Formats: sequence, C-alpha cells, structure tokens
Amino acid sequence: MNRVGILGCGWLGIEVAKRLSEEGKEVNGSTTTSSKLVELESYRINAFILDVTAEVHDQEWEKFLEVDTLFINLPPSTASSNQQSYAKGFKQLMPIIESSPIKHIVFISSTSVYENNNNWVTETAQLSNDDRAQRLIDAEKVFMKSTQFSTVIIRFAGLVGKSRNPITYLSGKKRQEDGRQPINLIHLVDCVNISILALDYMQNEVFNAVADKHPTKEEFYNEMAKVFNVDAPEFLNNSELDSSTYKMISNEKLKKTFNYSFKFPNPLLFKD
Repeated sequence: MNRVGILGCGWLGIEVAKRLSEEGKEVNGSTTTSSKLVELESYRINAFILDVTAEVHDQEWEKFLEVDTLFINLPPSTASSNQQSYAKGFKQLMPIIESSPIKHIVFISSTSVYENNNNWVTETAQLSNDDRAQRLIDAEKVFMKSTQFSTVIIRFAGLVGKSRNPITYLSGKKRQEDGRQPINLIHLVDCVNISILALDYMQNEVFNAVADKHPTKEEFYNEMAKVFNVDAPEFLNNSELDSSTYKMISNEKLKKTFNYSFKFPNPLLFKD
C-alpha cells in the first residue's frame, strides 16, 4: 500500500489521509469544496474536487484513482439525500475503479444499518429497513459484489472526538426519553487506527467498530456535561430499558482479527 485514495476528506477521512501522508504514503484526497484544497495540500495530500453524484466524465476520476487502495468515507447525508442516487453514484464509478490499479477498498458504513434487537449485535445480525440504512446497505453491496478488488466494510458506531461530542446537541434539553439505553460510540483515535489496519487487510470482510463499554445514555451525558461544563439533559424517571428498543454492538470480531486493543475503550473517559 504505497498509493492511497481518500474519497471524502471530512471529519474522519482527513485524519486518515494525514496519518498516511506522515507515514510517507502518496495520498490523493477528495473534497467537494474548493476552500478545502489548500488545507489538504498543506498536509502533502494531492487534492481533488470530486462529486460522486455529478457526471463522472466531467471530473478527474481517472487521475484520482491512480492508486493501489481506496478509502471511501461519504455518508449518505454528504453524498446525497436520495436513496437511489447514493448507490447510483458509486455504481457509475465502478467501470473506472475496475479499470484502475486499485486492488483493495475500505468502505466506511455505520452500525445504524442494524435493527434494534434489545441484545448484542454482531456482523450477521438482521439489517434495518429504514431509508438511511438501506442507502448504506445498497452502497456496501456495490463494492462487495466486485471480483476485481477486495473490500472491507467498517460499520462504525457513533463518532466522537476532536470537539465532536453528542453532549453539544442535548445539553440542557428537557424530558429526554430512553436514558437507560446502552450507547454505542467510538473515539476518533480508534477510528483512524482501525481504518489504517483495514487498508492492509486485503480480504472481503465486514467489521463492527465500537468502544468496549456501553454505559447508559444518562450516565454518558451526565459525565460529558461535567467534562464540557454544560447543563446535562434531563431524562424522564420512567424511561426504562424494557419500554424501548436498543442494541449493543459487538466489536469482538474486529478485536480478534486485528488483535486490536482500543485506546479509548470507555466512552465515559472521552474528554475531547
């Protein structure tokens, strides 16, 4: 893995690109905004403006895809709000990808693809039928079906770190339900580490990526309110686990395959 393409240099993608560049890899990075080109280039990343939902032939896809490995991190909300056009955007790229030097792809998905089952969820659990989940599932299938390269799907839990924390959305809110539900979160540091490992894992596989511990929502938000010095949300007293649906994502397959130990195993210790 000497040349890597990062399709989507957002919150996670740019950190993966920076790590690879620091390791001496040649990195192509994409963005949809011209204002980000200078930032990418400052990290010695070859910057491209690309949009998977736009006309392929009007862009520099062939040049961008002159890499050995491709890392794709384009959430549906970023790429398209339309279920069909999200997967369609990737489908229109397939002829170019399959004629490129690419031999391995890492596609970033989400644990939101799973149904709530009030239990542990592994990679073989039942998938959800809601629109956002189906957009991701359809996109996963686009890459897993190809025989021209291997594909690793990483289904990340809720992303936290680098000043991104859900307490900022719920601070001070009243009458929140489901305070006793277990949470599924992962820190940015572990996201980057796992992404780098997956880039070298040239097999077809699906992994869940989530911190080891699953405190309740109420425990997490109360602790984060202290850390960020903001008002904690108020949860209803009668918010019982058995009155709502939830899931606890298992990371055992990922830890065993990569012999990986989480740097931030407990969300209650997320401090940034």
